[in-house]
Amino acid sequence: RSKQKVYAKHVSQTQMQDCYSFVDALPVNLKHELSEVNYEHLVTINGWTRDFSYVVLSVMRSPDRDRTTLDPVLPFLLNFKEGLHTLPQRFIVEADLFRADMGVRTNWDTKVKPGNFIDFYTPLSFSIDPASIQQFFVKDGPRTFTE
Repeated sequence: RSKQKVYAKHVSQTQMQDCYSFVDALPVNLKHELSEVNYEHLVTINGWTRDFSYVVLSVMRSPDRDRTTLDPVLPFLLNFKEGLHTLPQRFIVEADLFRADMGVRTNWDTKVKPGNFIDFYTPLSFSIDPASIQQFFVKDGPRTFTE
């Protein structure tokens, strides 16, 4: 879903602390398996699964973005990329992914043209099994199913 949040420094500091706490509380066997991954990279990867991804993506998608607006999120993106590239192989999935998305466009042909901006809705879920994705759909109303 398209999402916007009002930035509040104390909330983001609490959420960042939650990311550190999550990594600190990993089971011992998982900590051992991830011992080659930089601690800050693990914290950043966990942050991406929280609201930090919305902050980064809103900056990246802004039609008014420039170097000044991008600078604050670039360190996060660098940590995220480096963290993903150092994860053990079992954490990497290479497969066809199917997604559930609630953002159906009835005017696709008129709205989506080269050079136009479109709203992006975060997928509700991904799966490698197309049959399982149906559980994420509402039973009636607009929806899409894409591969």
